[in-house]
Amino acid sequence: MEKEYKKGELTVGWNPDRCIHSAKCWHGLPEVFNPKRKPWVDLNAADKSAIIKQVQTCPSGALFLKDKNETKMDKPKVTLAKDGPILIQQDLIICNEQGEEEIKKGPTALCRCGASSKKPFCDGSHKKVNFTS
Repeated sequence: MEKEYKKGELTVGWNPDRCIHSAKCWHGLPEVFNPKRKPWVDLNAADKSAIIKQVQTCPSGALFLKDKNETKMDKPKVTLAKDGPILIQQDLIICNEQGEEEIKKGPTALCRCGASSKKPFCDGSHKKVNFTS
C-alpha cells in the first residue's frame, strides 16, 4: 500500500512493496528520510529541490513524486514493439556495468533480440534474425 507525504505543492509517494532498502534516500538526505523516526519522511526538513533530487535517486522507484493532480510524475512510457525493440519515450540515463552513465534524450530503442551490434541499443538486427516476441 502506497503512502504519501505532502508539503505544499510537493507530494512524495512511497511504495514499501517496491523498496529494495538501498538506503540511498536516508544516506543522501537523512534530515528528510530517517527510518528510525515515525513517520520516517519529514518533507519540512529540506527544501523542495533537494527532496526532488533525492527522490529521483531511488533505484527501485519505491519513492516517487506526484504532481498536484495526484498522478505519478516522471513515469516513463515503455513499449515492447511487436517483434522489435523496447521503446522508451522519455529522456533517460543508461548505466553500464562499470557504472559509467550515458544520457539519452527523447525516445530510445533498446535491443531485445540480442543481435544488435550497438547493444544495448537497437540497430534493426531483429529483422535480420527474424526475432519474434
